[in-house]
Amino acid sequence: MALHGRVGQRYQVGAKTDVSLSATTFNGHLYLIMKGLGTNRVYKNVFNRSSWTGWSEVPGNGTTEEALGSMSYNGRLYIFRKGIGGNRVSVNAFNGSSWTGWSEVPGGGKTNISLSAKTFNGKLYLISNGVGENQVSVNIFNGSSWTGWSAVPGNGMTELPLASASFNGRLYIFGKASGGNQIYMNFLTP
Repeated sequence: MALHGRVGQRYQVGAKTDVSLSATTFNGHLYLIMKGLGTNRVYKNVFNRSSWTGWSEVPGNGTTEEALGSMSYNGRLYIFRKGIGGNRVSVNAFNGSSWTGWSEVPGGGKTNISLSAKTFNGKLYLISNGVGENQVSVNIFNGSSWTGWSAVPGNGMTELPLASASFNGRLYIFGKASGGNQIYMNFLTP
């Protein structure tokens, strides 16, 4: 499907989902990632600046009931998911020619929400909540190993997906507090 028109127009990208989408850039292309409606499978659609490739399943037979997280880091595209039944956090990485397949993110983390992934200070940060206690947690990847899941200082609790952004030498984390409607912010420094 070619993209033509003016700024401000909207275009149908095809497919259907019942959760939020994830988008990231990798190797000069825009990757749109989604959970398929009715299938729970993970799909991608790639935009090369003039047209979309069309939806295709991300290799590895991954399924999820939540929105996916994605981030480009160290020459790879990473997609993160909460697995169905067990709530384990998994990753599938693409190096431009092949996918690693789905594997559990080290650290034994479980979540009941979608994940937020950001690069900060030369590392990849994966942010979510823990199943049951809803504690805001982070797992940090330095390109070769993960730190394991740890609570973000400040005792933040949420049952909804978190937003995050790297800005002015800090990694900001935003979320709705458990048991209320207040929005809170926390940040990490190097």
